[in-house]
Amino acid sequence: MILSESTEVLRQHKDILIVAHRLGFVMANAGADQSNVAPNGGDRVLLLPRDPDASCAALINDSFGRAWRNGVAARTGH
Repeated sequence: MILSESTEVLRQHKDILIVAHRLGFVMANAGADQSNVAPNGGDRVLLLPRDPDASCAALINDSFGRAWRNGVAARTGH
């Protein structure tokens, strides 16, 4: 699975492959992650999306923030 997500193995060590990922990133084990898979997931592994830009564009965000705002101003008087 790691090799199928990679274009080149750059280094190897016990239980770790440092690879050039198909998306161009250099990372350990092609970014494969089992830490967020349910305990009964068996052999399931999370991988990076095939097309991260398309995946990101498809996300729906229901949060609202005002990043430009510095602090809170309270109205006094009246």
